[in-house]
Amino acid sequence: MQPKLDRELRSRKARQSWEQSTPHQRTTRWKSNLVSTSEIFDHNGRRLDTLSHRDSLWHYHRLLHAAVLILDPGSGAVRAWVGGNDHRYLPYDLVKARRSAASTIKPLFRRGRSAAV
Repeated sequence: MQPKLDRELRSRKARQSWEQSTPHQRTTRWKSNLVSTSEIFDHNGRRLDTLSHRDSLWHYHRLLHAAVLILDPGSGAVRAWVGGNDHRYLPYDLVKARRSAASTIKPLFRRGRSAAV
């Protein structure tokens, strides 16, 4: 899905819009936009790359994130918990992330509507 998202972002010129609206514009690092070689994470693993400060921020901004929580339906025991792509680079547990309930309950409404028809 990452290549598909990248094509969509390029076609919408999303980076230009992101750069204009980002709060980082006022920082010294943003203005100087120094280039450095560092280890970055992408869906192929970790690698060394030479990126400017803005390129690095954009890289992680556009990166798809995913999480998995697998429960045993009988006991409710947690069988697997993957909170994100790579906690070393993206230290945010997406399983614990707050979301609206709307998308979670849509299947219930669809099922109920189908049964009533």
